[in-house]
Amino acid sequence: MKTLNRYPVFLYLLPVFFFLLGYTDHGEFLHLKKLILPYLCIYSLVTLFYLVGKKSGLEKNRHALLTFYVALVYLFFGNIKSRFDYIPYIHSYIFFFILLIAFPYVIRFWMKRKPAIEAVIFSYCNVLMLVLCGTQLLLISLKLSKPDRFKLNKTELRAVQLTKTPSIHLILWDGYPGFRSLSEYFRYDNSELKSFLQSNHYYVADHNHSNYYQTYISVNSLLNMQYISYLHQVPLNEYNTVMHHLQQIDENAVVNFLKSNQYHFYNNSIFEIDGKEVHHHNPKFKSSESIHFNQTFHKRMEKDHLWKFIKGRFKFDFAYRRIVLQQHLQNLSTIENLLKARPQTPHFTYSHIIMPHDPYFTDSIGVLLDRELAGKANNEELYVSYIKYTNLKIKEIVKHLSQTEPNAIVIIMSDHGYREYTAATDQHRKFDDLLAVHFPDTNYSTLNKINSNVNLFRIILNQYFNQQLPLLKDSCISIDEEKKIISSQPLLTK
Repeated sequence: MKTLNRYPVFLYLLPVFFFLLGYTDHGEFLHLKKLILPYLCIYSLVTLFYLVGKKSGLEKNRHALLTFYVALVYLFFGNIKSRFDYIPYIHSYIFFFILLIAFPYVIRFWMKRKPAIEAVIFSYCNVLMLVLCGTQLLLISLKLSKPDRFKLNKTELRAVQLTKTPSIHLILWDGYPGFRSLSEYFRYDNSELKSFLQSNHYYVADHNHSNYYQTYISVNSLLNMQYISYLHQVPLNEYNTVMHHLQQIDENAVVNFLKSNQYHFYNNSIFEIDGKEVHHHNPKFKSSESIHFNQTFHKRMEKDHLWKFIKGRFKFDFAYRRIVLQQHLQNLSTIENLLKARPQTPHFTYSHIIMPHDPYFTDSIGVLLDRELAGKANNEELYVSYIKYTNLKIKEIVKHLSQTEPNAIVIIMSDHGYREYTAATDQHRKFDDLLAVHFPDTNYSTLNKINSNVNLFRIILNQYFNQQLPLLKDSCISIDEEKKIISSQPLLTK
């Protein structure tokens, strides 16, 4: 007990508690080596702040409590702010900062009025941090003992002798709608692209569907060739769930099977796959280490206020170019990599291009738009114009691959359609997507059997890799992550 009364153990247990709290939520995804430097910085700053106060002649215990308060506010700033977001007046940052600054002065005034209370608060903080750390360790042990709720079904793939090993290009255009939605809703005739693809011996689906309209779930389903069965029993809007999807994309069945058959894998996508780093980072899919510190002061301020430097009243060009326009440059880089690559054969190359997904950076011929226009996700005229530019890039890639890899399987597809529909009667169109496939033997009879993405690689592995995978029933599954509702949507009828 003397130690708890004399030494500020709570100062050094606070970062431990912060770590354990994060580990409880997403510990299985953390790379501990990447956390060493951030935690060394945290401990160094806490120690420095405490020692400077002591050297300045401040009362030791009182300054230890102030250091604890400052560290607590920094580490848990986002969590604290979220508790005030729905309280009138206090939810604004001005009042919130006034409250944060006033609180230690109120405690100091209280301790002056009742000097004995300082020792009580000091001991209480020590005991509290010991109890909280012990509780989190218990919760972690209980979590580790529970069965994994995020398991996918195992897809049985046979080991076979292959006589032909065609290279495969998966080229995914994020948010590209199907021909029917473009015609019926947008009044845009996209038949020119369809005719172009068919003239290059592509199968082009009149009606195809994504099974989900969230990119990471759609790609998980596509590359693992199955529906995500655990969605009904896990929290939908927590990043821990997203991390499980990303892990399953990383370890997906298609890449593992192809690699076992001596294929080279080239990652030109926004996901880490087969341990290969992402070609371009998507801000939505943050690393577990970034999520670990997501509620700290500077991260929460970045989340809530950075937009003001991009398109708010404090906007300036550098912030827009560095943060938003970077996605456009990354798209161009992904396309350039695809056009310039000379991969070893046989290979499987996955390219993911965030077009015609918003922001709509260019007009129909590739001229950059004003940033205020580019960010309007619900501007349907700009969306159609961006589709026209996307079509130019699709044609460029198709022509290139027709010349350089005529015997490759090439998949031109999207992960979902347009998602900004407002009418309830149009919500099913979010699943209407693009699918065009080139087979080297142009035998497309099997592709007529499918109507959604989940079966695409089942067809390819059956036809070219001697598998006998059954086709799954086509279904579109709507997930409202905010309301935590999962429902089925009808397929567009042929």
